[in-house]
Amino acid sequence: MKRLFTLLMVAVIALASIACSDPSATRTISVNGGSYMWLTPAQFNEFISDESVYLINVDEVYAGEIKRGNQQGGTNLFLGASKISANLDKMPSDKATKIAVYCANGLSSQDGAALLVKAGYTNVAELNGGLAAWNNQGYQSITKASS
Repeated sequence: MKRLFTLLMVAVIALASIACSDPSATRTISVNGGSYMWLTPAQFNEFISDESVYLINVDEVYAGEIKRGNQQGGTNLFLGASKISANLDKMPSDKATKIAVYCANGLSSQDGAALLVKAGYTNVAELNGGLAAWNNQGYQSITKASS
């Protein structure tokens, strides 16, 4: 009976710690080759406020882009996540460069972030929920007319 009580108390404490965890805390996602940061829209906005951050839209089909500061756009590269490995020559040569990836809904950007980490990049951040979450939180995005 004492052992059952102890196990029950451990479970209650574990659940309480999960419920009380800070939802704004940066989450780290471990992948083959290292890890990347999984950021909320607020955290992502702060991360990309540094103009030296290399911003990549990894949608296979253009669905809009993040409006960065006062710029009309600000995305450095549009490259589908499935094409990253074959186009590493388009990425910064310094593997410690801060890189931020996003897509329409957060699925392709998870793949893109994992591929960048696998390629040796050590400072990669991904927008949790993509442009949908970004817009839902009141941040601005733009859509360029197709030519």
